[in-house]
Amino acid sequence: MDPDESDIPPLPELHYGVQGLIAEGGMGKIYRAWDPVLERPLAMKVLKAGRSSSSAGRNIASAGLVRRFVDEARITGKLDHPGVVPIHALDIDEDGHHFFTMQLVEGMTFQEVIKKARDEREGWNLTRAIHSLQRACATVAYAHSRGVLHRDLKPANIMVGAFGETYVMDRGLAKDMRS
Repeated sequence: MDPDESDIPPLPELHYGVQGLIAEGGMGKIYRAWDPVLERPLAMKVLKAGRSSSSAGRNIASAGLVRRFVDEARITGKLDHPGVVPIHALDIDEDGHHFFTMQLVEGMTFQEVIKKARDEREGWNLTRAIHSLQRACATVAYAHSRGVLHRDLKPANIMVGAFGETYVMDRGLAKDMRS
C-alpha cells in the first residue's frame, strides 16, 4: 500500500541546530549539531574565517583555505570504509560560512587509548590497543588503495568508540594522488 502524500509531513527547512563546540583545529571548528530532518545528532565542521574581509565587512576565508576545506570534504566523501566517517553534506550557510556535516563520533582519541592501555585502565591493555591500531591501519591501507594520502596521521587523529569502532579522522591535509 502506497502512502497517501497527504500523510507525509512537509520536511522542515534545513537549519542545523548547533549544540556546542567539540574541537578546534587549524582550519576549522567542529560542533555537535542536530539534523532536524532525520532527527539525529551529527558533527559539523565550520571553516574558520581568514584575514581578508568581504565588501560587506565580514571576515571571509581565503580562496586557498576554502579550496583545502572543500577538498577535505570531497576526499573524505569519496572514501567508503567503516573506518572513515561519512560526510553528509557540504554547504555554505546564510552568513557565508563554509561547513560540512558528518556522522558524530563519540569516544576517545588513540592517544587516550595508549595511556589507558599502558596503565591497564578501563579494560584497556596492549592487545586491545593493538587491535584498534590494526583497524586504523586497515583504514589507511584502504585510503591508499584509492590514491588518498592522509599526511597528518597521529594518535590524536584516530578515534575509538565504546564498542571498538575505530575511525581515522581529519583529512584537512589529505592529498588525492589521482586528481
